[in-house]
Amino acid sequence: MNSEDWKALGRKVANFAPVLGTALGGPAGGAIGAIVAQTLGTENDPAAVAESLTKDPEAIVKLRALENEEKANLRSHVFGMARVEVADRANARANNKGHWMPWALTLVTALMTTGIAYMLMTQALPPGAPDIIYLISGQVLAAFIACVNYWVGSSRGSAEKAAMMGQSK
Repeated sequence: MNSEDWKALGRKVANFAPVLGTALGGPAGGAIGAIVAQTLGTENDPAAVAESLTKDPEAIVKLRALENEEKANLRSHVFGMARVEVADRANARANNKGHWMPWALTLVTALMTTGIAYMLMTQALPPGAPDIIYLISGQVLAAFIACVNYWVGSSRGSAEKAAMMGQSK
């Protein structure tokens, strides 16, 4: 059972049961998925649950009822996931404070990003290579963005999570 499958299913479920969908997309998605599968009477498999959602008109009603019954527990779980995520980032920064590795990785990815951008603008791409070059370029750029987020903080979503956690206390 792939956790990515539960995440994809969580995004679909979030359209009609947002708290349940968020919980499905988290690290305990498989455990929440087992509850969802039991509620729908399907196998404990994201594909089986997704199939039930498309074929059984009552499935959405059942999941909304599950969310309403377990909303407090699900919210507590979702807030717990956010707390763990924020604490993990803070812990990583605290553990690496003063270490040479974070700034070295940032410098290397900045140089790689700059080099790739320069090469893409000045060199002709070999035939048949653009797809792989664009794929590698995207991966290097994503690594560079992660490094920048390490130093300056992450996205607006993290700020919203922190604000939500402050309201939940």
